[in-house]
Amino acid sequence: MADHDHVVDHDCDIAAVTVTWLPDNDVIANQIISDTCPQGCGMFHTPRKLGQLGGGVDLMFKTSLDLRSDTKDVVASNFSAFEYCEYLLKSSIWVRLVVVYRPPPSAANGLTSAQFFRAFSTFLECLVPQPNEIIILTDFNFHVDCTSDRDASDFLDLLDAFNLSQHVVGSTHRSGYTLDLVITRQNSSLVQGSIIFPTWISDHSLVQTTIQLDNPSLATSRVTFRKWKDIDKDAFLQDLKNAVEKLHSFDSAEGIASEYNTTLQNIADSYAPTKNRIIKTRPQAEWYTLELQTEKKKRRKCERRYRRTGTSEDARLFKEQSDHYCSLLISTRQQFYRKPCKRPKSYVYRIEQSSPSCF
Repeated sequence: MADHDHVVDHDCDIAAVTVTWLPDNDVIANQIISDTCPQGCGMFHTPRKLGQLGGGVDLMFKTSLDLRSDTKDVVASNFSAFEYCEYLLKSSIWVRLVVVYRPPPSAANGLTSAQFFRAFSTFLECLVPQPNEIIILTDFNFHVDCTSDRDASDFLDLLDAFNLSQHVVGSTHRSGYTLDLVITRQNSSLVQGSIIFPTWISDHSLVQTTIQLDNPSLATSRVTFRKWKDIDKDAFLQDLKNAVEKLHSFDSAEGIASEYNTTLQNIADSYAPTKNRIIKTRPQAEWYTLELQTEKKKRRKCERRYRRTGTSEDARLFKEQSDHYCSLLISTRQQFYRKPCKRPKSYVYRIEQSSPSCF
């Protein structure tokens, strides 16, 4: 939900997420995805292997984008040292987007850095020769800004060997160091810069990157309205009164109802003609309240002040307001979905059994 909020606040076209914890169960995962995605957005999700907790990578995107999944299951199964998903974005040019997550080696998963380097080198041998532009959005769990880190140095050397470079500068983790990366070809001019947001959603920061591509248009809809504020209310009421008095000349209820609708339509059209307007569809969750909107404004105000001053006090206030807003966001959503559902009991039971994590 916090990712949802950031996407809406900053009008993000694409959002890559690692360690989603979405289950390898289409029914439950699709329910969570439909609730997480803002209106006008979709999501591609690649879960961790069946029976393993955690992990998972996904890509949230505006449905106005021409984006298609290009992850090959047979190929992906050969790279057990990391999780990834691959997509093709059609804009003024074709861009291959790759989201990668490397779990840190541990005794539990039996992974090693040497195993990762062998697998990722093979992966790049397949990826780099392709003619498209490449953008790799990743969390490799390497401290790439630490010159004394041997694995990080080897990783950067591997990128350089394939004529790739990463663009994120600054700490992206609560404990410091640069872990979350945006990688392109060295001669690419797609990436125009990155902003690292403070860590308040998780221990990792949100990294927002500007990509030089044609900006997709938002989904639109046509609305019809009348400008009632501009009418002469006294004249309108008098005409309405005169029209109602004439209805008594009809013998049947159907005739009265039909004439009333026609007369009222004509009077409304004469005072406030219908107008049509094309509007952009703005994301809005059904459970989003005025209180949440107010608290969000307070958070944005604290964020702007912190970015302007950079003081520890303003950082503390921003963190407190962010935590408060995030907590309120979760509780409001939970209360909304816990309201009694006007459905047969069997239907409610089936939903709760298939989607326990959603309630």
